Amino acid sequence: MRRSTNGANKMTSVLFRLSLKSLSADSKYILTATIVPFLIGILLWLVPPSVARSHPVISVCILFASWLLVWFWAFARSWTREHMTPTMVTPTMIAQMELAGVVKSKAKQAESLVEELETVWHTYHNEGGNLIRPLGAHELPDSIQLHHHKELWTFRIHYRGHIDEVKSHVPDFQSPIINAPSPFRDIEYLDLSKILKKHAHLLQTLAHSLESF
Repeated sequence: MRRSTNGANKMTSVLFRLSLKSLSADSKYILTATIVPFLIGILLWLVPPSVARSHPVISVCILFASWLLVWFWAFARSWTREHMTPTMVTPTMIAQMELAGVVKSKAKQAESLVEELETVWHTYHNEGGNLIRPLGAHELPDSIQLHHHKELWTFRIHYRGHIDEVKSHVPDFQSPIINAPSPFRDIEYLDLSKILKKHAHLLQTLAHSLESF
């Protein structure tokens, strides 16, 4: 019987050391995973009738099962604390989020330019005109008096302003409009509309990538 008891004590000691070794990364959970089975062993030894003395094998099994349960709980808590900790927001991340907001607003602005260009085309058509090259050098007269000419002139102001703002806020951004050496004076209406749509899509893509950490 004494040998069996000694065996139970040795098993408790081994479990104690294994607990310390397996959860060395987190002292809080180490303490729980090691002390709880140890206390259970003391209770099994002291509370009459002594289970540890009369049934050493059963006591070892109980200690081992309790150690496994507590260790699993401690490991789960440690893993959760390590992997579920909220991401710390750094100044770089804040600047990136702010830039994402600026880029997204420029993408919306580009989409508005597409709609504005379409409106100008319909105004030309309704007033008997024909908008061929919206940015063409000879598309507007020297004296702007008619309504459709005024709308085209306004569109050009918005178009030029948009390009300047994108270059200022996002200097590394690349698109057919930004990279063009000239303001597309010879580009016809449908082609300019397609280029603007692609430009807006590229801005949206950049904004989404900036929002992803």
